[in-house]
Amino acid sequence: MLFSGAYEDIIQTLGSWRVLDLKTLLRRVDYNYSYQAFAKRVKKLEDFGYLGSIYFQSYRKYLYLTEKGLKEAGLERAWPINKDILHHDIIAVNVFSYFLGQVGIKNGNINLDRAGADKRPDCYLTLKPNTKNINTLAIEVELTQKSYTRIDDKFLDYLKGESYDLVLYLFQKAATFDAYKKTLEHIDSQRDPLKRKMCRDKIMLLLEPEIKHRTFNLMESVCAFEGKIEKFRDIFKRITVLRDES
Repeated sequence: MLFSGAYEDIIQTLGSWRVLDLKTLLRRVDYNYSYQAFAKRVKKLEDFGYLGSIYFQSYRKYLYLTEKGLKEAGLERAWPINKDILHHDIIAVNVFSYFLGQVGIKNGNINLDRAGADKRPDCYLTLKPNTKNINTLAIEVELTQKSYTRIDDKFLDYLKGESYDLVLYLFQKAATFDAYKKTLEHIDSQRDPLKRKMCRDKIMLLLEPEIKHRTFNLMESVCAFEGKIEKFRDIFKRITVLRDES
């Protein structure tokens, strides 16, 4: 590690969170001096090529580690930032942060250290012990519609896999939500519910038009799950009822 103190904290924090706006980064680093002094340290890391930046959401500045920064953080095998989908990554991190503040969520992780793993969620959450015995929830942010074959393959991978108990897909556009919902229903129509697991019982599809903005409330969003469409708030309550371990 070439840097120490606040510089090291900045690099390691971005190594954990992938991409953060400047004010959130300041809060997570827990820097005890002024915003201006912190911004100068961030600018120095940018000038030396360890950080990159982009302006998004009302010209808010977001920071991320370059390949040089990833190496400095000990994340040589990490998935590097792709500028073409950086807006997607920002939204995924905002969604992840949103869920960490919800009752019933223990912790989680943003997948950074699995470069080359083409079948991985944007992030995942670990739930506190609950009556449904659901331990892990994978999260996928889909801003654009993928091909039918790709959607079909990913749904089946999640359905057959055991790494995650549930999967939550988030969409901004109703057309994309509808396309994924039809694909899920088509897969289930080919399966015998008495003999095989069904996509509708493991994969949730949530529509939130405001997801590109910094403020959103997923609990009020509509969500398709278990063959029904309802408010996500009601689904989330069911899957996060804490287990009495007294």
